[in-house]
Amino acid sequence: MGPAIPCLNFNGNCREAMGYYQKCFGGELGITTIGETTVAHLHPVDKQANVVTSVLCNGQFVIMGADADLPLQRNCSAVTLTVELDDSTECATVFEKLADGGNVLLPLTEQFWGAVSGVVKDRYDIYWLLYYRTSTASSS
Repeated sequence: MGPAIPCLNFNGNCREAMGYYQKCFGGELGITTIGETTVAHLHPVDKQANVVTSVLCNGQFVIMGADADLPLQRNCSAVTLTVELDDSTECATVFEKLADGGNVLLPLTEQFWGAVSGVVKDRYDIYWLLYYRTSTASSS
């Protein structure tokens, strides 16, 4: 079985959001719009630029995104994307980028489980828990 890869849904601003995440995390970003597919003729002209699939890959870090054709509810934190960073500098840099235009829910703080972690809700209302390990202690 392969890894679970989160797919984030957006309301017409997927390209913008995924470009933002590429600036935060780096990596390669691939985007396909409805207009680039073989079923483009089945969709209204005003939907042709909507993203049907996008993939951001930076080593082992992979997220997908799409413009959903359904109402989205972003008023809860049922899912939080968790990312382990290599060190304090990388973690602080990515955390600040995600917090720009968003809301810091828990600043980067030393944790009992041998890491520094923080939680931010970004400008697209996506929740992120970022951390880096400060020791080799088990998190169990």
